[in-house]
Amino acid sequence: MLVVDDSLLIRNGVKRLFEGEPDFEIAGEAEHGIEAIEKAIALRPHLIVMDFSMPIMNGLVAAPILLERLPGVPIIMLTMYSGDEMAASARKVGIHAVVPKI
Repeated sequence: MLVVDDSLLIRNGVKRLFEGEPDFEIAGEAEHGIEAIEKAIALRPHLIVMDFSMPIMNGLVAAPILLERLPGVPIIMLTMYSGDEMAASARKVGIHAVVPKI
């Protein structure tokens, strides 16, 4: 799994959630969309958990690039924003699920 968020606190929290699960291995982490693309190509994760709002390149922009380079790899979008519009935008670019951070 690749964990992508500009907040170290959130990245560490997501990693802690999955570290105890035998079916998940943390392959790496990134702080923004460009770094996520670079690391995903290098690491070939089976799952990407990514923040929506990040500097340099947000998750909504990075997702289609990731899906083009790594077809079939599910992306779960973490966000502080909620609502049908956010979920629709995420689905439109191929994100598999939107999960609120709260």
